[in-house]
Amino acid sequence: MKNQADALEVMTKRLDREMKAVKNWRHFSSQLKVDVNVIERLKWYGDFSPTIRVFEHLEIVKPDLTIFQVKTGLFEIGRKDMSNLLDEDDLHLDGNTLVKYVITPESDLLRKISTGLNRQSWGNWELAQAGV
Repeated sequence: MKNQADALEVMTKRLDREMKAVKNWRHFSSQLKVDVNVIERLKWYGDFSPTIRVFEHLEIVKPDLTIFQVKTGLFEIGRKDMSNLLDEDDLHLDGNTLVKYVITPESDLLRKISTGLNRQSWGNWELAQAGV
């Protein structure tokens, strides 16, 4: 990946889609323990990426969420592809780095995560969120 923006774009596209065999943003959210009612509300924002909404929510309710916790959540839902985006050499991320400083609304990294997690059925944000 060239930069954080590219990584976020890929993850966003992959997590936001809904597919039967692949975990998506809902799974990621559940894994990070996002309240079920919040997850239900987020899915109705059809004009916006649910994965991005999840990260906005996490910034408020879990301000100390680390890159390690996000990577673990993604790995637990079977989304190693998304977890690997956080290991890109050019990002130089430490597992203890707080997510709120790296995965920001304007970052390419968020766009990539959201691209991957917005799909339904991939290891999405609901499951990843439930595990943290």
